[in-house]
Amino acid sequence: VSPIGASAPLRGIAISGGTTAGATNALDFDGDRRADYSVFRDMGNTWFINRSTNNSFTGTSFGTISTDFLTPGDYDGDGRADIAVWRETNGTFFSLRSSDNVFVGFQFGQRGDQPVPRDYDGDGRTDYAVVRNTGTNLTWFVFNSATNSVRQENFGLSTDNLAPGDYDGDGRSDLGVQRAGSGQQQATFFFLQSTNGFRAVQFGLGSDIVVPGDYDGDGISDIGLLREGSQNNWFILLSSSGGFRNVQLGTSDHFSAQADYDGDGSTDVAVWVPETGNFFVIRSANGGLLTFQFGQRGDIPVANFNSY
Repeated sequence: VSPIGASAPLRGIAISGGTTAGATNALDFDGDRRADYSVFRDMGNTWFINRSTNNSFTGTSFGTISTDFLTPGDYDGDGRADIAVWRETNGTFFSLRSSDNVFVGFQFGQRGDQPVPRDYDGDGRTDYAVVRNTGTNLTWFVFNSATNSVRQENFGLSTDNLAPGDYDGDGRSDLGVQRAGSGQQQATFFFLQSTNGFRAVQFGLGSDIVVPGDYDGDGISDIGLLREGSQNNWFILLSSSGGFRNVQLGTSDHFSAQADYDGDGSTDVAVWVPETGNFFVIRSANGGLLTFQFGQRGDIPVANFNSY
């Protein structure tokens, strides 16, 4: 995980969002319950957003490509995503509140941390959060917006990948990590669930990229993996049935961009192609392939924030 300018396709830009536990609105900038196509452009450090309500687009200069992580979320609880970044140089979240267009800065974290803002306390607002690598373990720091208090949890090893999400469906984000087996073979996911406690699940390989979301629309985060190749394979462990789904979409030079673009409550498998600026989306509602051109070479799809 790297600041915007240092990122490579697929292995995420920043850590945030998803489709459950307050992350439903992380890409819904107009409040219609559908993710909006959006990209970040280094020229002018501009967020371009195509609003699904009326198919209009806006451009907002916000952030700095060399130092910031994209961290959109609903920080003010109005049901719409706020443009936001976390700046590593001073450990500060900066957001532009959609409710009143006010600029907010909140210092939380330090250089070397990884931002993981989500709704950890279930109050409908994205909470500021970071994970700190201590050299041997991972420490999670969460600022709970409901109580204005800081939660600190030691969870995970320094070599783990992050995988936060609402894995027990209680409306609160859970701590989660992906741990590679010997030689990057069989991986194990470990979760500290806010209601159901500790859980371990074996799924995928250690080299797989974590692409969480609620792919079956049951209100519970599913373990999603992306395996790179000349044809990328998405492997999804469905919480509703216990079965898994395999979808082929994209190649290794494409950006993962999964989100609920059709508003049916289920995450859609999606990629963004840098050569053409096209989003390719497999709609969960009917399995059809949707193509939407938005952005240009050099842009970063904001939806890629939710890949680890």
